[in-house]
Amino acid sequence: MSRLPSLRSTLQDDLKPDMVAIAVYLADTPDPVSRAGLVAAARAAGPGPFTPLLRSLGSGLRRLPGHYGAVMLAAPAEEVPLDRYLPGSLLAEPAPVAALPACDAELEGSVEFGIWSTTGRRTSVFAGPDDEPEVVFPPGTAFSVLALRPPDGDEGPIRVLLREISPAEARAAGLGTTSAGAPDDRFRERDEQARSRLTAWFERRDMLEPQDRRPLPHATRYHLSPGAARR
Repeated sequence: MSRLPSLRSTLQDDLKPDMVAIAVYLADTPDPVSRAGLVAAARAAGPGPFTPLLRSLGSGLRRLPGHYGAVMLAAPAEEVPLDRYLPGSLLAEPAPVAALPACDAELEGSVEFGIWSTTGRRTSVFAGPDDEPEVVFPPGTAFSVLALRPPDGDEGPIRVLLREISPAEARAAGLGTTSAGAPDDRFRERDEQARSRLTAWFERRDMLEPQDRRPLPHATRYHLSPGAARR
């Protein structure tokens, strides 16, 4: 707790549910629920038995240190509705999104998502020495679609570039309402900066030889199409 002052409890703030929720999420076991199970519960049309857990997970994640920079996840092409990722679109993801800050990880997905994170949460304080460092976006995080890029060659991945946007940006843009506002100059500037940085990050990834990609023991933990669920 001394390493993370925001985790110190007060008389008005019981941290136990938040910490239990983070532990359950990171454990990724069927009992009480796997990560995939939490994603399905979060994307369901209405409240369910795991709604309180998801609420506590979001609260707990927001207490952790933030990550500023590029992260990556992936998904099989057949599970990605690419028509949802039109550049300029805004998407909200009701489920937690786990991603990796390392560009040398082999994610085993033919669609790669690059996200420019501003407040994604680093969970390393709960991780073991052999665990892969992760960045997790809390349930309800919104994203701006920056680019949808076809494969570079016959075997390259499809790439989707996203920027995490703040709740204030999402509200100003009308996300989740019937009236969508036009992005202002600052919004477009942030998008352009994030697109440029993600492009350079993926260029570094593409310079790696196949044998230099690190296989992951649980690559499917990082298989998700952020914001693709239709509710």
